[in-house]
Amino acid sequence: RRRAGARPSRARLLDAAMAVLGEQGYEPVVTDDGSLLLRNCPFDALAKRRPTLICGMNLSIMGGVLDGLRARGISAILDPQAGRCCVVWEPTPR
Repeated sequence: RRRAGARPSRARLLDAAMAVLGEQGYEPVVTDDGSLLLRNCPFDALAKRRPTLICGMNLSIMGGVLDGLRARGISAILDPQAGRCCVVWEPTPR
């Protein structure tokens, strides 16, 4: 949250979160619908052996990041797909 500055907009919060997630190896990208996909899972080798455990851990991590940002209008959900992290950040309806 500090990276986003004082009284950050939602866009600044998202930019700061993407920078931190990128530094941790997640390779975040925003889609046209405003979702944030994580093109890489830093725990991929473990996720292949224990997907329930690792995907649940990733969901908890992302929930913690969103809580720390005090972000509104976006939620972390599980959406396992081949070739990327199982967690997606999605805009929530207002």
